[in-house]
Amino acid sequence: MLKLIAWLVAIIVVVGGVWYFWSRGSASPVSTGTSSSQTQGTSQNADTSDAALQQDSASIDTQLQGASADSDSAASFSDTPVQQTE
Repeated sequence: MLKLIAWLVAIIVVVGGVWYFWSRGSASPVSTGTSSSQTQGTSQNADTSDAALQQDSASIDTQLQGASADSDSAASFSDTPVQQTE
């Protein structure tokens, strides 16, 4: 009976913590007092040229090739049992 109560308390604490974390993450952001002209200035300076897009595309291709190689390496692992000694 004591174990059941301890498990219920633990579950309630975990669910409460998740709810607290979730509710704080979805709250509206607090204004820090920055002016809108500062945030608009950075978006106007964004590089949208073809060269930048090609560079981003090449970077994505490189990362995908690396992920594919990592996946192939992980697939080559074998799960063989190890002889246990006493």
